[in-house]
Amino acid sequence: MKNREYWQKRFEELEDRRMKEAAAYYRDVEKQFRRVQNRIERDIERWYQRLADNHGISYAAAKRLLNKKELAEFQWTLEEYIKKGKENAISPRWLKELENASAKVHITHLEGMKTAIQQYNEVLFAQLKEGLTGHLSKVAEESFYRNAYEIAKGTGIGRTVPYFDSKKLEIILNQTWAADGTKFSDRIWNNKQKLVGKLHTELTQSIIRGEEPDNAIKRLAKEMKVSEKQAGRLIMTETAAISSAADLKSYQELGIKKYQILATLDNKTSLICQDMDHKVFDIKDYRVGMTAPPFHPYCRTTTIPYFEDEFTIGEQRAAKDEETRKTYYVPAGMSYQEWKEKYVEKINQKGLFAGRNEEGIPMHQAPKILEKIDINDKTLIKLKLEEYEQQILKEKKENAIVITNSGEIIQCFGTLNAVYPNLDLGKKIINSYITHNHPIGSNNEYSFSDMDIKLFVENKLIILRGIDEKYIYELRKDNIERDEHKDIFSLTEEDGRHEMVIEIAEKLGIGYRRWKHGK
Repeated sequence: MKNREYWQKRFEELEDRRMKEAAAYYRDVEKQFRRVQNRIERDIERWYQRLADNHGISYAAAKRLLNKKELAEFQWTLEEYIKKGKENAISPRWLKELENASAKVHITHLEGMKTAIQQYNEVLFAQLKEGLTGHLSKVAEESFYRNAYEIAKGTGIGRTVPYFDSKKLEIILNQTWAADGTKFSDRIWNNKQKLVGKLHTELTQSIIRGEEPDNAIKRLAKEMKVSEKQAGRLIMTETAAISSAADLKSYQELGIKKYQILATLDNKTSLICQDMDHKVFDIKDYRVGMTAPPFHPYCRTTTIPYFEDEFTIGEQRAAKDEETRKTYYVPAGMSYQEWKEKYVEKINQKGLFAGRNEEGIPMHQAPKILEKIDINDKTLIKLKLEEYEQQILKEKKENAIVITNSGEIIQCFGTLNAVYPNLDLGKKIINSYITHNHPIGSNNEYSFSDMDIKLFVENKLIILRGIDEKYIYELRKDNIERDEHKDIFSLTEEDGRHEMVIEIAEKLGIGYRRWKHGK
């Protein structure tokens, strides 16, 4: 067993690696901001020149309507904006505003300038959200595995580590560690709203003051720079938060009971990190932002496993595999890739865990055909879905009931957090009806997961339902009256996921509802 100096050195190196990767990503984001700033400056100069040529630069001139030629040109630009917006997955709300603007007969020069500014920023922040999601996903997976690797090397003991699947990733990315209770995607949206508002205000006031375009451009550039810095702070801080959450997950998987705060002690270290350094906590008390880093923006503090007196220098602890009862020791020279190949659980060709799955449940149980019904009897289908939902509601693992397009009713068996009817049944589930349970304690309560929605879309399901101890959820192809169930939009404190699915369903043009079943 290694001493504290070993853990300090190795985990400082891990933290340094993560921060360097975050800084590299931020440099790419800086370039994106500069490109947008240059486009805005170019367009503002063009708009100002048009105002000067036609009417003289003034607020009154800016509020004059575009002439027929200018309006036609602007509407052509809007078509490009709409196309670009769909390619970059910008918000449906802004796409709707663009479509409304393209249908207007009258529009002012000022409105045209504001639209151009907002479009650039809508695309910029959509790309930022997508890019940051990818960056943080990579950080989470790398942190989870590399943390486990360092612990294996430090203790000299190897044990199988569960595969880092999309469920773990979704849990980590959706955590709300900040004091205001927002996720990183919410903060990106808020930053965009603030920036667009400030840019519009600066543009209008510059015209009212009768400033030259160079002055207006300087003011707009200043606001862009502020937002760019905010994006940098978000990237660095969220990287620290996500890696900290992934560290916790690896500690839990490996049975670590306690952890210790490890601050980078130099003249840049904050007072709170100086005070937290060396403090020891139970894993059950791990709270990002409170008892675990990051404690503030740009925080460089990390954690290390803490073993109390269970180990002394030079000793080893033997760990036995639950199934084979054999003890495994990690060679001192084992590389990260060699460790990952040997100790991280693999997924077999059907997409299921070989041997035991992540919850330690034995080999996957084959699907079971329950009965066959008339697929054209819609009333009977509804009754069967409801009947089987009550049977699987209290199951400790996820179960899916599939009514195939031939009328077969098949039960598929899963784990605490996942069930794979598409992998079990293949093409049988296309155009089928599916319901499944969310066991108490699973990670996808209170609405559908991204995997559920993907299953619905890719397999052209007619209806996908889910049930937990409180709600029934439903996705379907046809439209649903929003007031069919009164409490659909009666949001509660756990409804962040519900609101997200509402937005996704609207974007995809599919029906979504949720209601209490009272069971």
